[in-house]
Amino acid sequence: EGIFVNETSPRVLIQGNRISWSGTRSHAAWADGVDARGAGVTVVANSVRHSNDDGIDVNGAGATIDGNNVAGSVHDGFDIDSATALVQNNTSTSNHDDGIGVGRNASNVTIRSNVANSNTDLGIQPIAGTAIDGGGNRASGNGDPRQCVRISCAP
Repeated sequence: EGIFVNETSPRVLIQGNRISWSGTRSHAAWADGVDARGAGVTVVANSVRHSNDDGIDVNGAGATIDGNNVAGSVHDGFDIDSATALVQNNTSTSNHDDGIGVGRNASNVTIRSNVANSNTDLGIQPIAGTAIDGGGNRASGNGDPRQCVRISCAP
């Protein structure tokens, strides 16, 4: 992992970091750029490139993911499994799965004003019943022609 925060670390601020090539040199499986699991974590204004798993993976309740830029991750750019999280103003490009994915363990994840372009699968793909469409999301050039599911995205 580039940065790891476990469940026992609540209200951590991860801000302004440049993280590149997490786990790629060592071929470490599941090496995220940022893996944050504590409640109330804020991940803001980070640049994450070429992670060997997800760019930013957040699992703690009440998380805020704002203004980050992720590109070239082996899996999702953003992988959100939080309850009551806010995902806004992020850019996710050229990742090898979804730009922004919301997993089955998530709930009430508000997704607004993000850009997800040129990802291998979808731009934004929350599992049914996990996300709230906050509007203003944009997606284009993703591998799946729908661009986004369960969230409205403009080109």
